[in-house]
Amino acid sequence: MQVLSKIMMPPNQSAAPSPSDTDETAERHDDHNGMDAVQTAVTAHLRSLGLQPEDLGSHSIRKGAATYCSSGSTHCPSSSAVSERAGWSNGAVFNTYLRYEAAGDAFVGRTITGPPIDSSEFAILPPHFKEADSSGMVTSAIEMLFPTLPMCMYGVAEFALASVLYHADFLRTNLQRNRPLWKSTLFQDEAMLNTLKSKVVCCMPKEARGRMEATGIPPHVHQYVHNDKVIASLEKIQREVLEFKQSSRGNQALAEGVSERRQVGFVPNESGQSAKDFFRQGLLENRDEFKAIIREVIMETGGEASGSQRDVQQRGPQA
Repeated sequence: MQVLSKIMMPPNQSAAPSPSDTDETAERHDDHNGMDAVQTAVTAHLRSLGLQPEDLGSHSIRKGAATYCSSGSTHCPSSSAVSERAGWSNGAVFNTYLRYEAAGDAFVGRTITGPPIDSSEFAILPPHFKEADSSGMVTSAIEMLFPTLPMCMYGVAEFALASVLYHADFLRTNLQRNRPLWKSTLFQDEAMLNTLKSKVVCCMPKEARGRMEATGIPPHVHQYVHNDKVIASLEKIQREVLEFKQSSRGNQALAEGVSERRQVGFVPNESGQSAKDFFRQGLLENRDEFKAIIREVIMETGGEASGSQRDVQQRGPQA
């Protein structure tokens, strides 16, 4: 609540740092000025909606995550799975008959991370090290960067390190240079950073080569993944056809194919008339004769004219 109120309160004008300020004081001034810009933007947006900063209160991370899981899209996890993950009671009856299941819990966990539910990207894996740490380099980096971390948290630290490495370029572009992150051992040792970064990937499940398996993926997302593959295949075929047509060999083959199809009547001849058009014109010019032939065939077979045959007898061949 205190943090939210500080962000949303009207900004105070702060004086620029004097020449006598130390670097640390100047950094604090920069942070304060940056916060002023955020406060100004948020306050202006709230006022455009007819609200004041003090009109809003805080919402806990757990409540916000549960709300997002339950109503953040039109395809949400079940309420019982959300309540189980949040640690809330569903009441005596539901607690007895609706129990925890891994699939629903995994769906909740994946939804909380925020990928788009209406895209194949919902199935994407988090940044991770693509190979097992056979050299021990990743473990050494974790011990160096998180010296007081208990052993039971090493799995979490590995994913945290992989995420920072994967987003290193983004962080350098968007994070202020006075942040403590840039003073860490990881960013002070460029060689170690680049070596570890080359081991990190963020990919779809089938590209992980068994290193990780995706869980919590609903059936329709699997269909999205399949559709993306089909679209990619069609686009590849289209590119290859265009490249073939643009090549000299393709132009020659196309000309030969047109010549052959023209001989059998599929392509118009020099007069612009195809075999189909020629046949249709002949039927129109000899409609009565054609109808007589149909009658003779029916009489010889001794059968009754079917519905389509009666139509031909009544209307004759159509253009």
